[in-house]
Amino acid sequence: MNPTKKLIIEESHCSVAQDKVILKGLRVSSNDQSKMAKKTCSNLVQCIDANGATDRISGCLLHNFK
Repeated sequence: MNPTKKLIIEESHCSVAQDKVILKGLRVSSNDQSKMAKKTCSNLVQCIDANGATDRISGCLLHNFK
């Protein structure tokens, strides 16, 4: 079975940015597995500029965007 891909777009309030952000990701599903790929956030550049990397931001919404 070929994997299926679906674009996911979600608006959420980000406690780090103190504002609404748009989360985007590509859900790739194959057989019994589903994984979010190419995750990004509309505030990503500002957060990386301030913190260096999203893995250093405990409240980053991308950590749990699945």
